[in-house]
Amino acid sequence: MKGITVLYDMVTEFETHAGWLVDENHAVFKDGKWLLMVKVEKTESPTVFRQNGGSINLGTYEGNDPVPTIVSFIVKMRSQTAYEFLTKTIIEADEDLDMELL
Repeated sequence: MKGITVLYDMVTEFETHAGWLVDENHAVFKDGKWLLMVKVEKTESPTVFRQNGGSINLGTYEGNDPVPTIVSFIVKMRSQTAYEFLTKTIIEADEDLDMELL
């Protein structure tokens, strides 16, 4: 994971956030108390990435250094199947979620 600047698409403008590139196409950044993951693309600068797809709120984070939490999240996600994620995380959240999976 490397530290980067994320240009977060706010429709009419981009907000700049300090973030972390978790793979070549995705970054995580902290916005207030939230950790968000976004799809990104390279810009002309090797340390600046622009959002070029969707985003997801991963959850709240109150500490100063979210890197250990981000690493733990990535390891957890990579170690389970999509079915396990659906049944152990999404459905267990006890909230309705509308997703187009079919």
